[in-house]
Formats: sequence, C-alpha cells, structure tokens
Amino acid sequence: MKRFLLSVGWLFAFGFAAETDGQDKVERLRGVCFSSVRDNESPARQIHPLPSAIEQDVETASKVARAIRTYTVQSSSYLIAEFCEENYVDCMVGAWIGPARWQNDAQIERLIHLANSGNDRIKAVIVGNEVLHRGDCEEAQLVDYVKTVKREVDQPVAVADTWKAWVEHPNLAAEVDIVGVQIYPFWEGLPIDGAAEYTLKRVRDVQEACPGKRVILTEFGWPTDGDALGQAEPSPENAARYFREVIPLLEEAAIEYFYFALWDEKWKVGAEGGVGAHWGVFESDGSVKPAFVDLLPASVRKGSQRPPRAVTFQLAADEARNAALKVVAMGAENVDAETLELSQRSAGLESSGKGSGSGSYSGPRPPRIESAAPDDTEEGNATQAAEDQDERGRAVRDEPTTTRNEGSARVQTPKLVVPPQIEEREADDDRWSGVCLSLFRDNESPHFGITPLISEVRDDVKYASSLAGSVRTYSAADSFAFVPEFAIVAGVDCYAGAALGEYPWLNELELEMLIHLGQTPNSRLKALIVGNEVMHRHDFSVEQYIDYIRRVKRQVKVRVAIAELLHSWLEHPELADEVDIIGVQIYPYWGGVPIEDAAQNTIDGVKQLQARFPKKKVVLTEFGWPTAGGKLGGAEASPENAARYVREVIPLLEENGIEYLYFAMADEKWKSQDEGGPGAHWGVLQSDGSVKESFQDLVPKKASQAMSRLPRKMDWKD
Repeated sequence: MKRFLLSVGWLFAFGFAAETDGQDKVERLRGVCFSSVRDNESPARQIHPLPSAIEQDVETASKVARAIRTYTVQSSSYLIAEFCEENYVDCMVGAWIGPARWQNDAQIERLIHLANSGNDRIKAVIVGNEVLHRGDCEEAQLVDYVKTVKREVDQPVAVADTWKAWVEHPNLAAEVDIVGVQIYPFWEGLPIDGAAEYTLKRVRDVQEACPGKRVILTEFGWPTDGDALGQAEPSPENAARYFREVIPLLEEAAIEYFYFALWDEKWKVGAEGGVGAHWGVFESDGSVKPAFVDLLPASVRKGSQRPPRAVTFQLAADEARNAALKVVAMGAENVDAETLELSQRSAGLESSGKGSGSGSYSGPRPPRIESAAPDDTEEGNATQAAEDQDERGRAVRDEPTTTRNEGSARVQTPKLVVPPQIEEREADDDRWSGVCLSLFRDNESPHFGITPLISEVRDDVKYASSLAGSVRTYSAADSFAFVPEFAIVAGVDCYAGAALGEYPWLNELELEMLIHLGQTPNSRLKALIVGNEVMHRHDFSVEQYIDYIRRVKRQVKVRVAIAELLHSWLEHPELADEVDIIGVQIYPYWGGVPIEDAAQNTIDGVKQLQARFPKKKVVLTEFGWPTAGGKLGGAEASPENAARYVREVIPLLEENGIEYLYFAMADEKWKSQDEGGPGAHWGVLQSDGSVKESFQDLVPKKASQAMSRLPRKMDWKD
C-alpha cells in the first residue's frame, strides 16, 4: 500500500502509523467497526461484555486502526470511549435506535452525557444504525433525535444507514453533520469481481445526493462463511480479496471509512442468517483468520485470547420467600406451622423455638437478637473483653448495661462499643445520615430490563442531597453506575453497591463495574458494598463471597463493605474479617415487632454487632417501616407507624453515633411483586416524588418540597 498523508478529516489528520515486520509493512486502517460481544454473550439477551474484555479488545483494535465506531451506549459498552482515551484511539460513539421509544430515550441521554464527558477521543456521535432501512421509526422521529443531540453536544452528529436510505431521505441528510453510509456488495448479491469498485461508486452516488455533506463509509465488508446470496459467495478467499482491493481504492479517494468487522459474533447468526456470525478478520476466539494474516499489522498477527463467557441459566424455586409472602398476605395466624417456620427463616429469624412477635429482629426478614450478657459464650466473652479496651488498645465508652421489659422477657442491652472511623457531620447539618436510593420510577422494573434514565438518576441524587448526607445504591451496572458521578455535583457522599446473586456470569459484570467505579477518582465515594443480603438468600457459598470481597479489595483503595442481616453476620463471623465496614439491615416490621418496641430493637441489633466486632465500623445499611401493606405479627404497616418509627429511631441512632442509611427515599411499585403488599411502600416520597404527609415534619426543611418523579412513558406495543 501507499502511505497517504491526508488532511481531509479529524480522523487521521497526521497520516497513518506504519508497522514493520521484516520486509513487510502494513499500515493501520483508518477505522474499524467495534463490538466486544464474545461467545455466549448477546445484547439481545441482555448479556453484556465485561469491562476487562472491552479494555483488552480496544487495545487490540488500536493496533489495527486509528479509530473505531460503536453501536450502543448500553451497559458496559458505555466504557468503550474511556478505553479509547487510554489507548490513544479515536472514537465515533453510536446510540442504538430501535422501535421502542423508551429504550431510545435511554440511549440518547447516555450518548449526550458521554459526548459531554470531556473525552477528547470522541470525535463524533452516531444517532442510530440502519434505522430507516429496518423501518424502526419514521424519518421525522429520527430527525427529532438528531436535533435533540445536536442541541446538546459540540461534536459532529451523524446517522448511519444504507446508501439507498440516504438517496431516499434527503431531509435527514440536511439535518446531520456527517452522512454515514453502509455499502455491502454481498447483501446485494453481487459477485466478488468488481465488488471493490462498486463500493466506491456507491459512495460517490451518496456524495452527489448529499452535496456539501461529509460522507463517511461507516460499514463495508465481506463474510468468510455462510450461505451464498445471488452471485455473492462467502469465503475466506473472497473476504480477503475484497479487503485487499477496496482499501487502496478508498485510501486513494481520501474516503474516511470503518471496516466491518474486527471479530466474528456468533450471536448474530439468528438475526442475519448463516453469514451473520462471519464478518470478522479475527475469529470470535481472537485468532486471526489465515486469509487475513498478511493484511494486518504485524503487532496483531498472533491474535489475542478471547475465551467464551461462562454463562449458565439455572432455575431455582425460592420456597422460603414464597412462604414469607404468604404470611404477609394471609397473616401469621392463618397459615400452617410449616409455612410459618419457613417464613421465619426467610425473614432471617433464628431458630429459637420461641415463635414470632417477640424479641428484636434484623433486616427484611430479620433474626432474633439474643441477650449479650457477659457469660461463657463467645458473644459474652467478646462483649466482656470490649468493656475495657478493644484489641488495638483504644479506650471504649463505659456505659452501664441497661435492661428493659419486652413482654415477659427481660432483654439485656450490651454496652455500646464505639467503633473506629465514626465520622462527624457539621453541627448545622440537619440532614439525615443517609438514605437508600430507590431509583426505579413507575413503569420501570429490573425484571423487564427497564432501568432509570440518566436524567432521572441525576434528579433523584440531587433531591437526596437535601434529605441526607449519604446515598446508597444497589447495582454498579447500567444507569446506576452514574450515581457516584452525580453525587459529586450534588455534594453528597455515596455508598456504591454491586448486585450479586446466584448467577456467576452476572456477578462478574457487577463486580467489574464496581471495581471500575472504585478506581475512578471520586472524593465522594465513601465505600463499595459488595452484595446485599447474599448470605440470607443463600445465593452462593461463603467461600465464594470471601473470594469476591478479596477480589474487590485487591483492586481498589476505597473501603469495602457488605450488607447482610444480623443473623448472617452471627452465622458467618469470618466475613467480618474480610471487610472494612459491616453493613447490617434491620427491619422490625418483617419480624412482626410491635411499633412501640421497634426503635429500641433496631438500636439493640446494631449494638450487638458493635460488641461482637469491636474493631469494625458498623453501618446500618437498611432500616425502615412501610406506610401500607398490611399486618405481620405485631407489626402493622401504616403512615402513622412509619412516621413514629422514624421519629423515635433516628434520634437514638444519632445519639449513639451510628451511621445509617434509611430505606427508602421513594416508593417503588415494581417491588410489590417481590415483597408482597408492603414492597411498594417503604419510601419517604410517593413514587411520583411528593413527600408523604406523615413525613412532612420529619424530613429536613430543604427536603420538604416535592420533587417531580413522573412515570416513565412506555408504549407496551413496542
């Protein structure tokens, strides 16, 4: 090939870098189409690439080409541009536009946010790929999307579609800065002879149809395998020939281009027939296809390791949870003994044989708090040892042990051990210590993959900053990954969480996204929470949990926590050795505790853990009372009881120096299917953003005004 020093566009204003290997000299391409989807992954099934895989793939792509184009900003794909910056490769970032407007809204918002992130490697943005060709939306709607993006970003705005779509839609061409044209002689059933020249001719046709517009060839290629189409034969030889013939023509004509594609993608076989999975110069496993070895820079001819993602789909019935929901729905007095016992285990109740309704309980579905009086038990010895000093020799607050009546039982409250790293707030700060963010709005649900918009996340964090000094999240993926960033702007601290469950392949994505957040400089990031009630649900073994925790701790400097029910901490004390912060969840309601005892029971639970683990900071990562949803044992859900619980428990928490995160900021209607009647009624706010009347006098003055949390506009026909 010749070496072209061109000045016709931002992509390669400084020409091409050359690679040498003995006598061979192969230059990097102008651009390649990029997707990091590996075997067993599929965006159609919501199985997205791991950040580590994306980072590796971008590094490989940077050795093949000077620029890449992307197709979506969903989930982990949002990080592609960041890795481009690290690898000094330019990027045209794409938003996927389809028939569902609610999905398009999410893509558009993320595209705009990414374009405004200050990443100099983002040279243009692409609003949709072959939208008109597929008929996913009308021209007028696509024009509206383009205008929306153009108002908000500084980069050139493009749309990518077939050459025929551009000829037929001049109104769209008038709105964009860049006309992205896709040309595939193969899909038109043309023979390999003349395919390169045909590609160039069609580019010229679009240039003539769109005068004054910058035209970029955003896709072109030839498959190496699959079924023939007309006179077009897929084969490694034909694909290599097309590559070898078309690139010099495009270079000589100074046409900017992105070759499709780097890797084979097996998930596409259903959408595009037999040829769909065979457009790459690399196999999906990272090895270079032999026909392309001499056509690529020497630095990538050995390929790379791209192992398939280990994905499993196990189905497990949660009998304990179903039993708990049955008790909630029917009442404890109306179910059989076996169901009640199973429900209590689901509620986190310890097997004490004393039934429900008495004692102190923790966590949604919480456990019994036993007396921690000094005796010969392990807990008693731990408490007694803490009375004088902890293991590091720090003085311990010497408060007398108190007793209180609870029915016929006398519960002895352990002495309060002052945990390390208690952080003081400003004296004039009347905000609560913290609040758990319930980001899902009406019509949104994780069960359907409908997650909040970036704008909704931003608005919720902003309001939360008027209510509390810290916010907590439960997932590090999708739109939840933006909470720590918005926390900086809102001036609120953040506990960022990862949603761990029974599927290891999902856990991998959550953990890598959490680690990425922990490695991103953010003075507001207070801690990372690795999982929520994992041991209570028995999602995986304690050994696996410890492995996950250690993995995160090895890679971040920020403090690491897990959030579990009280019984889980008592049953698995080895977990406390692994974390910097013990997060405990305490819900007297789920334990059937009467409202008059609820506040003190909450404090007792925290104190017990402080006594049990005197070297660790204990944070109350969840507690609350539902405003509706029925009666459970001696506990009744009502606005009055929820307000009473808050009125009584928060002063006690503040008085005892206990950091806390109240659950929750807002109601979430989708939770009624997971937690029965009370599930949708834990918020300080109604789901629409109005402050519940019973909480008006309990929240800080700045938080007493309603915020707007409109339902997500959904068209279920889509």
